[in-house]
Amino acid sequence: MDENAVDVALNIDRNRGVVTMMSSLPSEPKQAIELKFFQHFTFDEIAGQLGISSNTAKSRVYAALKKCANKIQTYHWLRRAHDIPVLLRTMFEPAL
Repeated sequence: MDENAVDVALNIDRNRGVVTMMSSLPSEPKQAIELKFFQHFTFDEIAGQLGISSNTAKSRVYAALKKCANKIQTYHWLRRAHDIPVLLRTMFEPAL
């Protein structure tokens, strides 16, 4: 198996894990994560969209990231919660 095929297989496995992880989140933090990383909203925009304060939007995003980090670590993909936004951005941004 060539190196590119290995990378593709690892990315597919990682994507499945992220989908599973996201589906396990309650709806409120899931919405905040989707708006932040898939729609590229600011915390103020998330707050306006969801009818909550900016601080509540931040709390929801970071609490969800922490929960996700705990799940992801069981798969040995990432070591720190701040790696999750990088993973999400690389997975869902259009290829250049």
